[in-house]
Amino acid sequence: MPPDGRERAEQAPSPVAGHDLLDRIVRAPADDAAAMVLELPPPIIPTALDALGPREVARMLLGVRADRVDELFGYIPAPLLPAALALLSVPQLAELVPLVTVESAVRLVAHLAPETAAALLLELPTQYRQVLRDRLPPPTPSDYQQRVEQAVRRATGRVTSTDPRGGVVVTEVFGRPIQVVIRDRPGATFGAEDLVAVIGATDWRRVVGVVVLTNAVLDVALPAAVREARYRGYVVEVVAWQDERDDGTLKRTLVRLVA
Repeated sequence: MPPDGRERAEQAPSPVAGHDLLDRIVRAPADDAAAMVLELPPPIIPTALDALGPREVARMLLGVRADRVDELFGYIPAPLLPAALALLSVPQLAELVPLVTVESAVRLVAHLAPETAAALLLELPTQYRQVLRDRLPPPTPSDYQQRVEQAVRRATGRVTSTDPRGGVVVTEVFGRPIQVVIRDRPGATFGAEDLVAVIGATDWRRVVGVVVLTNAVLDVALPAAVREARYRGYVVEVVAWQDERDDGTLKRTLVRLVA
């Protein structure tokens, strides 16, 4: 017989025991970790997921038993969801969609960066794609790309060419061409894989260096990835740019890039 509310409350971990429990969850395989979280009293689960952080949540989403994916997904706090989903590849996200309800799928897509959401819809079978497109709200226009272009003009005085579709502009610093890649991803994380994608998409015959400007959270492992890229000969930097207050960082980065 399942315990009543009083007994369930008595079984809830104390604040001290909670740390031990979180440690055991982190050390457990993904499927076991997800099962341990889902065995917690429901009111505690969102708090536990928040304490575990986006990497653990992403790991559990991939490892949880298929028939419990939607259950786990429903407990993820909204502020945590974009960062957790940003750690998953488009194919991984596409595998999750058929395992959750339509409402959860809409919530999933709505918390993705725009370019990731578009790529995910293309990855899905036609029936899922159409249902989601019918239910998703129209995208809210962002002026981030335009504001970044203005910041580049303030820093260098000119923009020689633009590709609005790809979020790319080219400018000159001391007469040397620099490509500026704009990534509008509020709430998401920009990491090593994103950096590799930028490097691979750049025509290095046309530019001497690349600066990525983004409103995403920079992954803690990104500095090491930048150093590795520069060691391999790619002159690249990533700058967190939110608004005009970050213009000084942008200017110093551009000068350092061609120094």
